[in-house]
Amino acid sequence: MTTGSGMQQPKTFTGKTMLLWLFGFFGVIFAANGVLVWLAETSFPGVTVDSAYTASQAYNQSIATAKEQAARGWEVDAGLFRTSEAAAHLEVSALDKTKAPLTGLAFSATLQHPTHDGSISVMLEDQGSGRYSADLSDVPAGNWYLVLEARSGEEQVFRSENRLFLKD
Repeated sequence: MTTGSGMQQPKTFTGKTMLLWLFGFFGVIFAANGVLVWLAETSFPGVTVDSAYTASQAYNQSIATAKEQAARGWEVDAGLFRTSEAAAHLEVSALDKTKAPLTGLAFSATLQHPTHDGSISVMLEDQGSGRYSADLSDVPAGNWYLVLEARSGEEQVFRSENRLFLKD
């Protein structure tokens, strides 16, 4: 229907239109929630230890070991550097409390991604002068937890957990 000026009358807003808008609105909300729930469930398992009870049994020993390590006064620094598109180089320097290089240790490193299962473990080679290093392949960019452990013979003499970022 037209008016005298040639313009059409606006379409009336009916209950059917309102129902369609409500279904469309809540449909989008439910779809977005469904996608977010699926992403949350598939991206992070939420488990850091298999058995909290077993881990708690070693707690006092862990504290004693940490106190022994702190008494040594060692300075251990680690760096993770990109060497090619998918490869990286892990470099560790270790000094005692007198700033003398620590040599003859067996350093191992484990890289764990904060949100994905699986890890990359490697033994570091003694380069002399308190430097230890390893080349890694297939290391994606991003945040990583680095767990460093050093052994002297059969005894673990050092352990640290560090957060590192690897650039593209």
